[in-house]
Parts: sequence; structure tokens; C-alpha cells
Amino acid sequence: MRQNSVVEIVREEVSQGTYANLAAAITAASDGDTLKILADINLGGDGVTIADKSLTLDLNDNIITHNGGFGAIQLTGSADLTVTDSSTNGGGKLEETSSIMLSYRYCAIHMSDTSTITISGGMVTATDGCGVAIVNEGSGSITVNGGTVSSSGTDETSHAIYCPGGGSIEVSGGKVSAAGTSAILDYLKPITITINDGAVVTSACTSDGSGTIIVGREDSELNMAGGTVKNTAASGNVIFNRNGTVNISGGTVSASGSGMAVRNNSSKSSVNLSGGTVSAVNGCAIYNYGTGKITISGNATVTSANTKADSGSNS
Repeated sequence: MRQNSVVEIVREEVSQGTYANLAAAITAASDGDTLKILADINLGGDGVTIADKSLTLDLNDNIITHNGGFGAIQLTGSADLTVTDSSTNGGGKLEETSSIMLSYRYCAIHMSDTSTITISGGMVTATDGCGVAIVNEGSGSITVNGGTVSSSGTDETSHAIYCPGGGSIEVSGGKVSAAGTSAILDYLKPITITINDGAVVTSACTSDGSGTIIVGREDSELNMAGGTVKNTAASGNVIFNRNGTVNISGGTVSASGSGMAVRNNSSKSSVNLSGGTVSAVNGCAIYNYGTGKITISGNATVTSANTKADSGSNS
């Protein structure tokens, strides 16, 4: 091993050499290789780019930090990255620490074009006021089947996953969380969000015009077949459906305090509940703010302890 090496390239469980910085290892790596992190790395304000390569990033109980613009790791072209942690402790982390206000491009991972990412282990996180863990400005997919994707900032831009470019999000394991704003948000283009068994998606978002998951665009869909989506704040929405379609066939959607579990917000938005549980403590379980369609069928359960005379589980 070279002195001061921080990354090892592994191909089919055989070492291909070690490198003193992450950028050099990415350049030397071939499709299918694993970049095994050997020590903590501080990228400063300079991110690294993976273009048109399929690689695995094994955090290996180490921490990669970044404090600058446009992503600690930038995925371009047809890049495909899997983030994992092979260590026993599983404490590896890719961390954005920027505190630049109102700039979602200050993120741990930035995606463009048709690039894709899978989070299978470790943590991808933004830990200061307004950073984002993963930003997708392309049309590729984000898959979370293990590990954690999180943002701990309270600024309105500090999401765990933000998709202004479209594409798709599937959470089938692991945890996606945000401290003070939405954990998952679409924006400029429609996306498909899928939540399956094993997924946990949480926030402590209190804004009336937001929620743990925001389904914003008219052609966007949230399909929930399992898992848990919740808002832990004393007030706040869990699923905020601005203009899209929400289909819930399984899992649990739960609001705390006076929060709403599902808010259907316009004449263009619709909710189809055929299974699972939608619940609120003192707020409405399902609230139809506009004239959109809400359908409840099958073995779905809708509950609330709301005692207000002019509202209840459904309003």
C-alpha cells in the first residue's frame, strides 16, 4: 500500500492499487470497480466527478466531507454509483457541510443527464443549514434499499432528496429523513416515487404548504405499497399532494399532534387509498383542500382522534 493512500480500487475482490486522492482513483477505475475508502477524506470545496462509469463507493467506516458548491460527488452522463459500507460498524458517511443559504446545489451527491444512484449502506447526508443530501437534475433513478439519506438543516432548501429534473425515486429499505423541511420533493418535472416494505421516510416539517413527501407536479405519482412515512412534528403534513396522484395500497402514513397525514391540495390532485393505514393524532387523517378526488376502498384503515366539531378523520 502506498503511503498516505486514502482509496483502494478493488476489482472482483482483488486490489488494483491504492491512490492518494479520490479523483485519481475515479480516473483510474473501470466499470464494475469498487472504490474502497481507507481513511477520512476532506474534499474542501472541490467535488469529484464520475462520468459514464459504473462504480461502487465503499465508505468502509470512513467519512468523506465536502464544503462547497455543486456536489461532493457529481454524476454525469450515464454514470451509475452504488454507495455501501462493508465495515462491521457501518459508520461510513458522505457529508455535505456547506451553510450557503437557499442553494440546493450545495449537496453531497449531484446527478445530471441519465445518471443513477443506489444507496445500500452508509450515510449520505447534509449536516448544515441548507444543504441537500441528493439532488437529481437529470432523468435517472434514485434507489434507497439500505443505509441513510438525510438532511439536518432547517432551511427550506435542506431536503434529503430533491428532484427538479424528473426521474424516479424508490425507497425499499433504509431511511430517508429531513429535520425541518421535506424529505422527498419533486419540482420542475414529474417524477414517480415508490415506497415499499422496509422503507422509513420521516421529517419534522411544520410548514402548512409542505410535508414529509411533496408530490408537486401534475403528472407526478406516489405509489406506496409498504413501509412507513411520518411527520414527527407537533403540526405538519406527512404527504402533501399539490397536483399529482397518490396511490396507497399498504404501509403506514402517520401524523403527529395536529398535523395532517394526507393533504390533497388542488382540483388536479387525487388520492387512491386501497390498503394500509393513514392516521393522525389530533389532525385530519385525510384533508381535501380543493376539489380533487379521494377514493377509499379495500381494507384501508383511516383513523384520527380529532375532536373538532367541524372535522374528523376525513375532511
